[in-house]
Amino acid sequence: MLNNRPASRLLNTTLISLYIICTICWQACSAELSTSTRQTEQIDINQTQLVAVLTAKEFYPGKIRIPFQLMTRESDPIENANVMATITTINQTPAFTINNINAKYLAIIEQDSSNPIALAGFQGLYVLDDVDIPSEGYWEATLEIELPTQKDTQYAQLAFEVVDTTNAPRPGDAAIPATNPTFKTLEGLARISTHPTPNPSFYKMTITRALEEPKPLVLVFATPGYCTTRMCGPVLDVVEAIHRKHPHSTNFIHVEPFDLDTVRREGKLSWVEAARMWNLSTEPWVFVIKDKLVLSRFEGLFAEAELEDKLTSALTTPQ
Repeated sequence: MLNNRPASRLLNTTLISLYIICTICWQACSAELSTSTRQTEQIDINQTQLVAVLTAKEFYPGKIRIPFQLMTRESDPIENANVMATITTINQTPAFTINNINAKYLAIIEQDSSNPIALAGFQGLYVLDDVDIPSEGYWEATLEIELPTQKDTQYAQLAFEVVDTTNAPRPGDAAIPATNPTFKTLEGLARISTHPTPNPSFYKMTITRALEEPKPLVLVFATPGYCTTRMCGPVLDVVEAIHRKHPHSTNFIHVEPFDLDTVRREGKLSWVEAARMWNLSTEPWVFVIKDKLVLSRFEGLFAEAELEDKLTSALTTPQ
């Protein structure tokens, strides 16, 4: 364990609480704004019993993935619900609407590959996949939810912004060579990773070196010890599960996005050079790379099946 673990846990707890509160408040306020300005009849968000929380924030025009979690207003997780989404523009005339989008519910970790994770009680997430958003602007998703134990339909809403210019590389962009810490001893490994039980295979080569190899690369930017969200540890758990399936065919690299010497000494979160070169403004991030191109990316939380699908595609696609 790291010497700074108690302080890290206190920092994580405070930031997690602020993150959840701010996210819920932002979405609720955005939903109320759109309800007051649109002409069609809307669900009163204040009367709904469920809350939807995005687990990503960077969205751009085109086919995108919109991940979220559902909970009660008492923060109890909602699992395995049937969810249908209607997405429409906010404050645009005429409004553009996308109807009848089915949300997939996915287990974060497959039960046959690892023990269930503890993510504030959540074992899965919902994904609106390949949603074709035609333009930038503010958008709202109204979710019709059928709970496994109830017949009545419940509702929740999500609000999100779509921008033409995003920070992190997108699919099709060139992967960025960068230097990251590697290790030669277990003592050295503890200095470059905040994971309680880091996988030595994740710290053997630099990004620059991996990009020169023919193998696909799964690149992870996450900091379990100093995470500003509640997702970094679970993200590494997912990547670890995929590594067990593909230990030889794929390279895996974990990079701590913050300078550990600075955060341990001064308590300040300062991006490392590799994270700055990849233009990250949030964490965690995972990229699947082949032939020096970004094939797919995951911001925040995702499911084991999603990463497995993208990596399998990379492994089976001819060079």
